[in-house]
Order: sequence, then structure tokens, then C-alpha cells
Amino acid sequence: MKAVAALIVALTAAVSASPVLSERGDQCDAIVQECNAKQTECQAQHPYIECPVDVSRFCPCYHVAKECIKDAGCQ
Repeated sequence: MKAVAALIVALTAAVSASPVLSERGDQCDAIVQECNAKQTECQAQHPYIECPVDVSRFCPCYHVAKECIKDAGCQ
């Protein structure tokens, strides 16, 4: 009986949390757009630096969007 009660509580929590997850997804979409804009701005500030694909990870703006998204908690 306790297992059934625990299952019901878990299902109720999952269903009630889904709007929160949806809202978080909407927030993350906006955050991703903002972070991509930061990376574009960074690239505009460093137009003289050419970043070939094979060494792009060493360029000053390569990780800007990734770190911004990670810091916001939106993997």
C-alpha cells in the first residue's frame, strides 16, 4: 500500500511540475538567443582575428555562448 501511495505522490509531482519545466524551456530559449547575441557582439569586437575551423577553440569568442548558456543553467 505504501508503494502505491508513493507512486501516486510521484506521479502527481511530475504532472504538476510539467508547466514549470515548460516555462523553464521558454526561458532557456530566450537565454540561448541572448547568449548567441553576446558571441556575435564579441566577434564584432575582434574582427581582425581570423579563426580557422581547426583552431577555432583557441579564439577569444569561441566559448562565449557555451559558457553563457551553461552559467544560466540551460544545457
